[in-house]
Amino acid sequence: MSRPISVVIVEGHNEVMNYIYRAIGSKTIPFSGLKLLHFDSHPDLGIPDVDCSEILRDPQQLMKKVSIENWITPMIYAGHIDHVIWMHPTWSRQLLNRKPTCYSIGEDLCTKRLVVGIPESYFYNDGVFCMEEDISSPVKFGLTVAPIHETNTLCRVCTDIICVLLNQSFILDIDLDTFSTQNPFSTKFTEEQFEIIDRLYTPPPPLTLCLSPKDLEDPAVILAHGMSCAHVLNAARKRQLARLSQWVSCWERGEMPSSENFLLFPCELVDFARLILSLTDQNFGPVVLQAVRKTLDCAKKQIALNKNPPLISLASDDKAIQDALSKLTNEMNTNPTASPPEDQKFSEDKNSSVLSDYTSFIPMKRRSSSPCDAHTDSKSKLRLSESPVMTNCDECPSETENQRQSTNCSVYSMEVDGDSCNRIDLNENRSLKVILTKLETSSTTYRLSNGEDNPNVQLDDDPSISNEQNDQSLSFMHYMWSGCADQKNNPLPHYVSNSSEQNELREQMEGLLNRLHNPCMITIARSAYDGYTPSHQVSNIQLGLLQMLDRVYGRNLLSVTLDYEK
Repeated sequence: MSRPISVVIVEGHNEVMNYIYRAIGSKTIPFSGLKLLHFDSHPDLGIPDVDCSEILRDPQQLMKKVSIENWITPMIYAGHIDHVIWMHPTWSRQLLNRKPTCYSIGEDLCTKRLVVGIPESYFYNDGVFCMEEDISSPVKFGLTVAPIHETNTLCRVCTDIICVLLNQSFILDIDLDTFSTQNPFSTKFTEEQFEIIDRLYTPPPPLTLCLSPKDLEDPAVILAHGMSCAHVLNAARKRQLARLSQWVSCWERGEMPSSENFLLFPCELVDFARLILSLTDQNFGPVVLQAVRKTLDCAKKQIALNKNPPLISLASDDKAIQDALSKLTNEMNTNPTASPPEDQKFSEDKNSSVLSDYTSFIPMKRRSSSPCDAHTDSKSKLRLSESPVMTNCDECPSETENQRQSTNCSVYSMEVDGDSCNRIDLNENRSLKVILTKLETSSTTYRLSNGEDNPNVQLDDDPSISNEQNDQSLSFMHYMWSGCADQKNNPLPHYVSNSSEQNELREQMEGLLNRLHNPCMITIARSAYDGYTPSHQVSNIQLGLLQMLDRVYGRNLLSVTLDYEK
């Protein structure tokens, strides 16, 4: 007799992490070696800004910090998940398609933060790419990316996916925005505001590879050059975001940026100040607004004094900044009228410097939290006291053999090595096992089992209520702007499909699931309140999905938990 399958339906996608951890703690699913079959319009493979030690020692605190775009990678680093298969609709192209490929994730030797070794713009534009030699204790994991398509016995993509999941415990994870998605940022700002956001936050442009025709046919050479380019662009992006973040921190303290910033970046300061002052619907507070206005006035005066502005950008390295600063200083010594205004000098922050080594900045998220709710709001803190542990059952079988992988040459990166990706010391982190087994349980969510309603229902607070203080902060706006810049060239997926297209996607998904064994757990995210799934379609999409799962697995086998506001 088949084992019952727990189906969890939540609102925010990161909330499934709570249920996965509890299932691991109760030994409902394996502690390690899990595969994640992830149907979504977004990869959700961002990197949270957390210490690596926190991932292994304090999962409860970790779950308060992750967001909808970065909940998967901590579980990869902890060893719970060792392969992610991202199945996306055709309108989503945030990652290149690839057959099963092996990468590394781990702790940056310098910053002690979580980083990943995938040389792609999704990561280096986030400032979280790192060369493997600079990663401490790298954890190997597999990644497969493919569009949702009609299943065919001759299809190599389907064969690769089936081989990865063969005899393996896997979680089936589905976001309802797979079937229809919208970009909630597209109407958040005016066209003029978007132009300023693009000037300030657009990532550095890609580097051109000058390779000979012979080298272009060598995957190893292309990979090496790609890694080098990603390393350079990642560092430039970190400098850009760090400098913008420093200005935000100054204004939130009621101070102006240092005089060096006025000398080097007066135009950028004018743009930034105008952007903030144009947001009349935001309540930043009088102290912040006063500092921004003073910055705007001083930056305008400096622009008038700068006859030969330096050819630098926010992403320029320290040497370029130092050279430009020396040149400007020499000009001021020979021409005293070019000196910064006195009030500008007086407000200089003694603890900040353009040339300092920035480490605290909010990275860009290619799929950010809702523009209406801060990424640290109450709903994204995963109501730990409101989610039950799944019914206890025998532990799912662990891996019995290494993954069978494709033997074709991958032009984009190296292929998965079964030995290196499956045998991870961190998978047996005993202290983390103990912590997960101690997660408190409760029974306050609305649970459906075999179609019967549970009369003991306690609904959550209105999920539309966000943390107002965070929502109105400059730091959150900085976080949001970093994720929605360059919408013309690098937009978030946006495609509101019709019912016929949704049915076609369900049929294609059903065809693949019918060729696989049962998952150890099914997680579903509605993504309605954050604006990614069209609110007028979410109910029909959810109903159609549950009917499809009923056809594949049978109603008597599915035990459904609803953890969201109806």
